Amino acid sequence: MNYTDFYINSKRRTTEALLSMWAAGKKETQQYLEKIFEDEPILAEPVFQSMFPWESDTHNFGELTNLFDSAFINSLSGVEDEKFRFPKGRKPYIHQVKSWQQLIEEKNLL
Repeated sequence: MNYTDFYINSKRRTTEALLSMWAAGKKETQQYLEKIFEDEPILAEPVFQSMFPWESDTHNFGELTNLFDSAFINSLSGVEDEKFRFPKGRKPYIHQVKSWQQLIEEKNLL
């Protein structure tokens, strides 16, 4: 995803929507509001914070039989669409395994 384009398009669409609701057919009012929106932006500037890379677990997905049934592991590993497939050989991230454990044990994750 190109976040710069997303931000610019979101800002433009929000401005257009507000102008059409608040000043439909009123060119001078729209120009005035556009100037206000330039001086006092509708959307804050995006903030991107770098983060440390996630750490992989020591076990691959196929070895997580202490968490998941083999049939479930085989099902996810066999999904045709690779965007949704979780291959047996892939090592999940530590935070994923911890979340799965929490969900299984506590039935709650927040």
